[in-house]
Amino acid sequence: MRIILSVIAGFFYMCRLDYSPLGRKLEILDSGFAAYCGFIHIEATHRNPIMLTMASYLYGEMKRKQHLTDNSMMVTSIERKREKNSSNAVRRWHLAVLLLRNPSLVLLRKSALAAKEDKKEKDMFENKQRISVIEEMTHRPSLISESDFERMWQKKC
Repeated sequence: MRIILSVIAGFFYMCRLDYSPLGRKLEILDSGFAAYCGFIHIEATHRNPIMLTMASYLYGEMKRKQHLTDNSMMVTSIERKREKNSSNAVRRWHLAVLLLRNPSLVLLRKSALAAKEDKKEKDMFENKQRISVIEEMTHRPSLISESDFERMWQKKC
């Protein structure tokens, strides 16, 4: 009876390939099922679209370099093109286009951040000056105040 039930259950669970035909408790002992699960895991890992894109890009670059080394005339013309493309004007143009398309990035640039920091320092300096003037005006001399003692000492000298 048990064998017949396992055959019937195996028939229904055969469509579920992640289950062992021996059941969950005995799947550790099933080396064929373990090999199959390992194969599925490796296939899923090596079919990652990002990994495949990167591998195809690296393979294409390798093939392009091999092709360039075969043809030395092509190497010099491509190097000249790269030098031309890497000029400051092109980089500045790309930066301008980037900043026009993303105006929020203007505030995050180094010059904008430095100007913001300078403004904060200037404001803090002005506030310190205001506070020191207000303290001078509102300060009452005291018998135990060190600042009053120093002022008195400086006036005598």
